[in-house]
Amino acid sequence: LHYSIRQSNQGAPDIFKLNGIGVSGDASFVYTYRDRLRIRLTARDVGFIKWQNETKYYREDTSVLFKGVNVPNILKGESRFGENLADSLANEFDPFVDNRSYKTRLPAAFEASVAGTFPDGSLTVMPGFRYRLLPGYQPHFFLKGSYYLPGAWGISLYGSYGGYGSYNAGIEVVKRFGPFQATLGSYSLQGFIAPETASGASLFVRLGYSF
Repeated sequence: LHYSIRQSNQGAPDIFKLNGIGVSGDASFVYTYRDRLRIRLTARDVGFIKWQNETKYYREDTSVLFKGVNVPNILKGESRFGENLADSLANEFDPFVDNRSYKTRLPAAFEASVAGTFPDGSLTVMPGFRYRLLPGYQPHFFLKGSYYLPGAWGISLYGSYGGYGSYNAGIEVVKRFGPFQATLGSYSLQGFIAPETASGASLFVRLGYSF
Protein backbone atom coordinates (compact mmCIF):
# COMPACT_ATOMS: atom_id res chain seq x y z
CA LEU A 1 0.00 0.00 0.00
CA HIS A 2 1.53 3.30 -1.11
CA TYR A 3 -0.17 6.70 -1.06
CA SER A 4 0.44 10.38 -0.35
CA ILE A 5 -1.97 13.28 0.26
CA ARG A 6 -1.18 17.00 0.55
CA GLN A 7 -3.49 19.46 2.29
CA SER A 8 -3.06 23.23 2.42
CA ASN A 9 -3.33 25.08 5.71
CA GLN A 10 -7.02 25.16 6.68
CA GLY A 11 -6.46 27.29 9.77
CA ALA A 12 -5.27 30.56 8.22
CA PRO A 13 -6.30 33.31 10.69
CA ASP A 14 -7.43 35.83 8.05
CA ILE A 15 -7.75 36.34 4.33
CA PHE A 16 -4.45 38.24 4.17
CA LYS A 17 -2.39 35.22 5.22
CA LEU A 18 -1.38 33.39 2.07
CA ASN A 19 -1.15 29.62 1.89
CA GLY A 20 1.17 29.93 -1.07
CA ILE A 21 2.41 32.12 -3.88
CA GLY A 22 2.67 31.43 -7.58
CA VAL A 23 3.02 32.82 -11.03
CA SER A 24 1.27 32.17 -14.33
CA GLY A 25 1.24 33.64 -17.79
CA ASP A 26 -0.32 33.45 -21.24
CA ALA A 27 1.36 33.56 -24.63
CA SER A 28 -0.12 33.87 -28.10
CA PHE A 29 1.23 33.87 -31.64
CA VAL A 30 -0.94 35.12 -34.51
CA TYR A 31 -0.13 35.09 -38.22
CA THR A 32 -2.46 36.92 -40.63
CA TYR A 33 -2.37 36.65 -44.40
CA ARG A 34 -4.17 39.36 -46.41
CA ASP A 35 -6.93 39.65 -43.81
CA ARG A 36 -8.36 36.38 -45.10
CA LEU A 37 -6.41 33.77 -43.17
CA ARG A 38 -5.42 33.84 -39.51
CA ILE A 39 -3.38 31.20 -37.68
CA ARG A 40 -3.34 31.40 -33.89
CA LEU A 41 -1.28 29.42 -31.36
CA THR A 42 -2.07 30.07 -27.69
CA ALA A 43 -0.84 28.86 -24.31
CA ARG A 44 -2.80 29.85 -21.19
CA ASP A 45 -2.32 29.38 -17.45
CA VAL A 46 1.31 28.28 -17.74
CA GLY A 47 2.82 28.45 -14.27
CA PHE A 48 2.89 27.00 -10.77
CA ILE A 49 1.95 27.56 -7.12
CA LYS A 50 4.48 27.07 -4.32
CA TRP A 51 2.65 26.19 -1.10
CA GLN A 52 4.00 27.30 2.28
CA ASN A 53 5.49 25.09 5.00
CA GLU A 54 2.14 24.81 6.82
CA THR A 55 0.96 22.33 4.20
CA LYS A 56 0.33 18.90 5.70
CA TYR A 57 1.86 15.93 3.93
CA TYR A 58 0.30 12.52 4.63
CA ARG A 59 2.10 9.47 3.32
CA GLU A 60 2.32 5.75 3.86
CA ASP A 61 4.27 2.96 2.24
CA THR A 62 3.59 -0.39 3.83
CA SER A 63 2.42 -3.90 3.13
CA VAL A 64 -0.07 -6.08 4.97
CA LEU A 65 -0.23 -9.86 4.97
CA PHE A 66 -3.65 -11.11 6.02
CA LYS A 67 -3.77 -14.75 7.12
CA GLY A 68 -7.23 -14.77 8.61
CA VAL A 69 -8.74 -14.32 12.07
CA ASN A 70 -8.47 -16.77 14.94
CA VAL A 71 -11.97 -17.14 16.40
CA PRO A 72 -12.13 -18.75 19.87
CA ASN A 73 -15.11 -20.54 21.31
CA ILE A 74 -17.47 -17.57 21.58
CA LEU A 75 -20.30 -19.72 22.91
CA LYS A 76 -18.75 -19.68 26.38
CA GLY A 77 -19.38 -15.95 26.65
CA GLU A 78 -15.89 -15.22 27.93
CA SER A 79 -14.24 -14.38 24.63
CA ARG A 80 -12.72 -10.95 23.98
CA PHE A 81 -12.67 -11.57 20.24
CA GLY A 82 -12.43 -8.41 18.12
CA GLU A 83 -11.64 -6.13 21.03
CA ASN A 84 -8.30 -4.96 19.63
CA LEU A 85 -8.93 -5.70 15.97
CA ALA A 86 -9.81 -2.11 15.00
CA ASP A 87 -6.77 -0.69 16.82
CA SER A 88 -4.40 -3.12 15.14
CA LEU A 89 -5.75 -2.23 11.68
CA ALA A 90 -5.51 1.49 12.44
CA ASN A 91 -1.88 1.09 13.45
CA GLU A 92 -1.09 -0.67 10.19
CA PHE A 93 -2.63 2.05 7.99
CA ASP A 94 -1.98 5.14 10.11
CA PRO A 95 -0.02 7.53 7.84
CA PHE A 96 3.08 9.51 8.70
CA VAL A 97 2.29 13.24 8.83
CA ASP A 98 4.56 16.27 8.68
CA ASN A 99 4.55 19.83 7.34
CA ARG A 100 6.48 20.71 4.23
CA SER A 101 6.39 23.02 1.24
CA TYR A 102 5.67 21.71 -2.24
CA LYS A 103 4.99 22.97 -5.74
CA THR A 104 1.88 22.47 -7.89
CA ARG A 105 1.89 22.84 -11.65
CA LEU A 106 -1.11 24.72 -13.02
CA PRO A 107 -3.35 22.94 -15.56
CA ALA A 108 -2.10 24.84 -18.60
CA ALA A 109 -4.21 24.96 -21.77
CA PHE A 110 -2.89 24.91 -25.34
CA GLU A 111 -4.89 25.85 -28.42
CA ALA A 112 -4.31 26.03 -32.16
CA SER A 113 -6.81 27.38 -34.68
CA VAL A 114 -7.03 28.48 -38.31
CA ALA A 115 -9.65 31.05 -39.34
CA GLY A 116 -10.52 31.65 -42.96
CA THR A 117 -12.77 34.51 -44.15
CA PHE A 118 -14.67 34.43 -47.45
CA PRO A 119 -13.82 37.14 -50.01
CA ASP A 120 -16.96 39.19 -49.30
CA GLY A 121 -16.11 39.20 -45.58
CA SER A 122 -19.51 37.94 -44.48
CA LEU A 123 -18.51 34.45 -43.34
CA THR A 124 -15.60 33.12 -41.27
CA VAL A 125 -14.91 29.43 -40.62
CA MET A 126 -12.52 28.41 -37.86
CA PRO A 127 -11.49 24.82 -37.05
CA GLY A 128 -9.26 24.29 -34.04
CA PHE A 129 -7.82 22.06 -31.37
CA ARG A 130 -7.55 22.54 -27.59
CA TYR A 131 -5.86 20.53 -24.85
CA ARG A 132 -5.59 21.13 -21.09
CA LEU A 133 -3.16 19.38 -18.72
CA LEU A 134 -5.79 17.80 -16.49
CA PRO A 135 -6.39 14.13 -15.59
CA GLY A 136 -9.00 12.57 -17.84
CA TYR A 137 -9.15 15.52 -20.22
CA GLN A 138 -9.35 14.35 -23.83
CA PRO A 139 -8.16 16.32 -26.89
CA HIS A 140 -10.87 18.83 -27.74
CA PHE A 141 -11.63 19.50 -31.42
CA PHE A 142 -13.97 22.32 -32.43
CA LEU A 143 -15.43 24.06 -35.48
CA LYS A 144 -16.90 27.56 -35.40
CA GLY A 145 -18.67 29.44 -38.18
CA SER A 146 -19.46 33.16 -37.91
CA TYR A 147 -21.82 35.06 -40.21
CA TYR A 148 -21.90 38.86 -40.15
CA LEU A 149 -25.28 40.51 -40.72
CA PRO A 150 -26.16 44.09 -41.70
CA GLY A 151 -26.49 46.56 -38.85
CA ALA A 152 -23.34 45.40 -37.00
CA TRP A 153 -24.96 42.11 -35.96
CA GLY A 154 -23.31 38.71 -36.09
CA ILE A 155 -24.18 35.11 -35.32
CA SER A 156 -21.86 32.15 -34.70
CA LEU A 157 -22.52 28.42 -34.52
CA TYR A 158 -20.14 26.19 -32.61
CA GLY A 159 -19.62 22.43 -32.51
CA SER A 160 -17.00 20.40 -30.66
CA TYR A 161 -15.97 16.95 -29.51
CA GLY A 162 -13.70 15.96 -26.62
CA GLY A 163 -12.66 17.53 -23.35
CA TYR A 164 -14.56 16.02 -20.42
CA GLY A 165 -17.60 15.19 -22.52
CA SER A 166 -18.36 14.07 -26.04
CA TYR A 167 -20.32 16.15 -28.55
CA ASN A 168 -21.12 19.75 -27.78
CA ALA A 169 -22.95 22.58 -29.57
CA GLY A 170 -23.17 26.31 -29.03
CA ILE A 171 -24.36 29.63 -30.43
CA GLU A 172 -23.31 33.28 -30.09
CA VAL A 173 -25.16 36.47 -31.03
CA VAL A 174 -22.99 39.58 -31.35
CA LYS A 175 -23.91 43.27 -31.56
CA ARG A 176 -21.35 46.03 -32.16
CA PHE A 177 -21.74 49.58 -30.85
CA GLY A 178 -18.81 51.47 -32.30
CA PRO A 179 -15.70 50.24 -30.44
CA PHE A 180 -17.86 48.20 -28.03
CA GLN A 181 -19.08 44.66 -28.61
CA ALA A 182 -21.71 42.71 -26.66
CA THR A 183 -22.06 38.94 -26.96
CA LEU A 184 -24.76 36.59 -25.66
CA GLY A 185 -24.27 32.87 -26.11
CA SER A 186 -24.03 29.31 -24.87
CA TYR A 187 -21.50 26.53 -25.46
CA SER A 188 -23.84 23.85 -24.07
CA LEU A 189 -27.04 24.07 -26.08
CA GLN A 190 -27.83 20.40 -25.56
CA GLY A 191 -28.52 21.20 -21.90
CA PHE A 192 -31.52 23.30 -23.00
CA ILE A 193 -32.66 21.01 -25.82
CA ALA A 194 -32.29 17.62 -24.10
CA PRO A 195 -31.65 18.24 -20.37
CA GLU A 196 -32.42 14.63 -19.43
CA THR A 197 -29.39 13.35 -21.36
CA ALA A 198 -27.01 16.34 -21.21
CA SER A 199 -24.35 16.76 -18.54
CA GLY A 200 -24.99 20.50 -18.14
CA ALA A 201 -26.04 23.80 -19.67
CA SER A 202 -24.39 27.21 -19.87
CA LEU A 203 -25.19 30.80 -20.75
CA PHE A 204 -22.77 33.72 -20.88
CA VAL A 205 -22.64 37.45 -21.56
CA ARG A 206 -19.41 39.07 -22.75
CA LEU A 207 -18.57 42.76 -23.21
CA GLY A 208 -15.55 43.92 -25.20
CA TYR A 209 -13.85 47.12 -26.25
CA SER A 210 -11.49 47.56 -29.20
CA PHE A 211 -8.67 50.09 -28.91
